[in-house]
Amino acid sequence: MRVNLLPRDPETIRFVGNRVDLGDLRRLVGLALLGIVSLLASSGIQVWREHRLTDTAVQSEKLLERHAPQRLRVSALAREVALLQRIDQESALARHSGNDAAVALARLGNAIPSGAWLNALDRRPDGYFVTGGARDLTTVARTLDGLASATSSSRAHLAGIGLADGRLTFSIRVSTQNGSAR
Repeated sequence: MRVNLLPRDPETIRFVGNRVDLGDLRRLVGLALLGIVSLLASSGIQVWREHRLTDTAVQSEKLLERHAPQRLRVSALAREVALLQRIDQESALARHSGNDAAVALARLGNAIPSGAWLNALDRRPDGYFVTGGARDLTTVARTLDGLASATSSSRAHLAGIGLADGRLTFSIRVSTQNGSAR
């Protein structure tokens, strides 16, 4: 038996005017097939995932539609609970501050001189906003001084003055340092 250990000439074919090694061509075709199979597999997986997501979305939409009346009722109940909680908080605040508010209103009322009157008293977090009228500018000035001295921690500032229907009107801002008129 004879063994030839000399290198052989590679098997080649002629392709587009060039010689191409058949072994290289086989490897190239194998890699191309492997790439095509990988691409088809990943595309199939993606189509399957999209189909499942679409089914899940459709089922979720149906479930939401089926429970829409309950969700609306829960939302309405939540709004009612929030309103009742706010009313409860404001009621508790009013219950606890009733005496303090009465004293503060009495002090402000006592600070108004004769010839002046109040039309509105608006409570603010840092004091009060008072609107009213007076028979003359001197009475407005006395009202401003009276409101400023109504409490030890208040400051009164003239916010506006004018004539309405032939009457002298004013607005005064009464600021307190601690947020209450004591």
